[in-house]
Parts: sequence; structure tokens; C-alpha cells
Amino acid sequence: MPFLNWATRDIYLLIYSLILIGNYISSIKEYKRNKEILQEMDEADLQSDLNSIPKWKLFILRIVGAIIFKWLFFIIAVSLTANITLLILSLILIILRLYVMYHTLSELKKTKLDLYVLIGETLYTLIFSLYYFGVVL
Repeated sequence: MPFLNWATRDIYLLIYSLILIGNYISSIKEYKRNKEILQEMDEADLQSDLNSIPKWKLFILRIVGAIIFKWLFFIIAVSLTANITLLILSLILIILRLYVMYHTLSELKKTKLDLYVLIGETLYTLIFSLYYFGVVL
């Protein structure tokens, strides 16, 4: 279907997906630099930065941000296609992101799971966008 015949929701979804993909790619580019900064910091610095906020409040804030910015795309993708595979992939990525978000900075500096989840979210968004705007419309 030509671009001029797209519905308004399709144009909004395209803009939203482009913003998400841009954010994911910039986050992947900055990952190595952020990991080096975390490695340079000692445990006291990592703990003192976030001690003023209880862990559960910080976790809730992270979840609200993830729902608004990341998981909303997963919900839209599943609702537009009603595909069970997308539902399963979305749930796996949401569970993995929750697992990563619950860890402290000192725990995250020892693992690369956050990078793998970020790459998974990027691929999910990119592949769904290519499929939806290339095949479906």
C-alpha cells in the first residue's frame, strides 16, 4: 500500500518504531563506554549513588519507564498481528528485561546479559517494523 494511503496510526507507529530503533542503536554504541565507566568505579561509589532511593522504588520507576518506552511497542506488535510467536518473544524479552532491571549496578558490571537483552529488543523492533511496513501495509 502506498505511503499516502496509510492510516494515521500507521504513521505514528512508524515514527515510534524509528525513535525506538534509534534509541536502541545509540544504546548499543554507548554500551562499551558505559561498561568501562562501571568497571572504573569501586563498590562504594556504586552503592552510595543509589542509597538514597530504596531498591523497590527504583525498580518501580524502571518498570514504569520500560512500560511506556519499550513494552508498549511489544503490546502494539502483538495486538496488530495476533501472532503467538510474537507474544512468546515479547514475554521472553519482558522477563529478561525485568531480570536485568532488578540487579544493582555492581551486579550488572559483572555480566553482559543487559547487552544481549538490548540486542534482542533491537532485533525484535527492527524485524517487526520491516515486516509490518514492508509486507503488511
